[in-house]
Order: sequence, then structure tokens, then C-alpha cells
Amino acid sequence: MAQSAITSFLTGTRERTGIDIQDGGIYDDDDQSSPVQPPGKRGRPNTPENRTVSSDAFSNDPDPNLLNFLSQFESRMKDMLTDFEKHLDEKMKSVDVKIRAAINEAITSKIAPIKSELAEINAELQDELSLLRAENLKIKEDLNQVTLLANQNSQYSRRLQLRFSGVPLSEMEKKEPFNVKHCISSLVKTLSDTPIHPKLVSDDIETAHRLPQHKRADQSQIIIRLKSKAVRDDFIGNRFLLKGTGIRVYEDLSPMNRGLLRRLTDHGSISNCWSDRGKILGKTKNGVIRVFQVTDDIDNIITDMENAPAKPPVIRKPRKQVV
Repeated sequence: MAQSAITSFLTGTRERTGIDIQDGGIYDDDDQSSPVQPPGKRGRPNTPENRTVSSDAFSNDPDPNLLNFLSQFESRMKDMLTDFEKHLDEKMKSVDVKIRAAINEAITSKIAPIKSELAEINAELQDELSLLRAENLKIKEDLNQVTLLANQNSQYSRRLQLRFSGVPLSEMEKKEPFNVKHCISSLVKTLSDTPIHPKLVSDDIETAHRLPQHKRADQSQIIIRLKSKAVRDDFIGNRFLLKGTGIRVYEDLSPMNRGLLRRLTDHGSISNCWSDRGKILGKTKNGVIRVFQVTDDIDNIITDMENAPAKPPVIRKPRKQVV
């Protein structure tokens, strides 16, 4: 390090002054033939042989003072460079903070109006969304109400009607399949052939016909319309007398009520379901009974029924048998 510093120093000296120190002498670049004579050698001819320099003055060993000076100079320069770098870093950080603050301020000033406008638009959209939701809920409620009324009207028109299955096709019906009297006669005769049966005579029936049946045409269902609701309710109340005879009696349900009854039948949490005077009832496994509507959310209602406390069984009085 010190040797390279001395070399740099001597080279710099030559470049600044034009004086070269070499071969024990000091030469001027302008006159290489006239070396400067060292002190104490005057009077001699200025020839290359007489060019001598004191070994003490121009020794090959570097001057310790010079080395010390150069070392201190180098250390000082390093310290100055380090201080400069620190100062520069601090300045750059300060400049960076100011630049970032200026950028943020500029962005904020530009974005603030946009955010305010977006907030107003969002508030308007939220108001419109709330109105649309309220309107949608109102439409849904109105639609449910219309559906209920339509189903009630459809079921009311069937209030005097009953369906029978398990009634064989008579010979007269085979000859005249669309004859109402033959259909009524087949039903009344089949009921009268059973040991115990609800009371029903031909005069109680207003009309009757068979429904199309794809599996067994000889035992297709019969739908009848009775003349009075009292006869209908009395017959339905005693239909348990036909248990085990192969003859089944059903209320004539509207299409929507039939679909509701089918969904309850297929539901795993319903232990029993039936119809009563046009209403559909279901019973969960914990004994809770409820009337279902065609617009009900069946799954949610059944979940509430399962979480409700079980009701004790109701002991009914036996119905009066009418033969």
C-alpha cells in the first residue's frame, strides 16, 4: 500500500513539475542533457560519469515521515469519504421521503374526488338494491299468495270428490266403458260385497268415471262426485272400515297438493303424511304434526319440527261404524 502510494506521488510530481527523479539524479523534461547537480559537487564537469547523488539524500528506502504522512492522508480521505457517503445517504433518504410525500399528496388529491364520487354512486346503488330486494320480496309474497289462492280454489272445486282404487272393472263397463251408471253400479256393488263398509248408495253419487290407467286397465281408479259434503265427510271418516279389503279411498287432491304429499312421502324425516279435508299434514319421527302449504320450505320447516319437543300421543275415541 505504502509503496504504491510513493509511486503515485512521484509520478504525480513529475506530471506537475516536469522533474524526473531517476538513476540517482534529478532531470528536467525540457533538458535531459543537463541534470541538476546536487549540492557539494560543483566544479566538476557535467558529464554522465560525474553525475552523482548522495546516497543519503536519494536512498531507495522510502522516507518514514513521508510514509506516515501518506498513511494519515489515506486514512483521512477514507474518513472523509465515509462521512460523505453517510451524509449523502441521509440527504437521499430525506429527498426520498419528500418525494414519496409529494407523490402521496398528489395521488390523494387526485383520488379524493374519485373516492367521494364512488361513495355517492355506491350509496345510490345500495339504495336501489334495497328497493329491488324489497320489491322482489313483495313479488315473492304476492306470488305465494296467488299460488295459495289458486291451490285453494282448485282444492275447493274437489271438495265433494273422492277417488277409489281396487274396484274391478265390471262386464257392463267393458261393454260400455264411459257409461256413468255402470261405473257407479260397479263401485256400489264392490262396497256392498265387503263385510263391513261405510254407507254409500247410488243416490248419494252425482257422477263417476274411471281414470286412465297404464298398468292395469281392469282396476283403474274411479273418481266420484257426491251430492253433499256431509255424505263425503261421513264416508271419509269411516274409511278405516275398508282396511284389508283391497279397496282404498283417497281425497281428490289438487295437482299442487298431490305434489306436496309426494314430497313429504319421499322425505326421510317424515314418518307419516296424509290429507284431511283438503289439507296436507305431516308427522316427523319425534311425533310433531304440522299442516304444510304448497309454498312452504319443507326442509327448513321439518328441521324446526325435529328440534321442537315431542308431543304426547292423542288418544282418540273410536268412530261410530256405519254399515
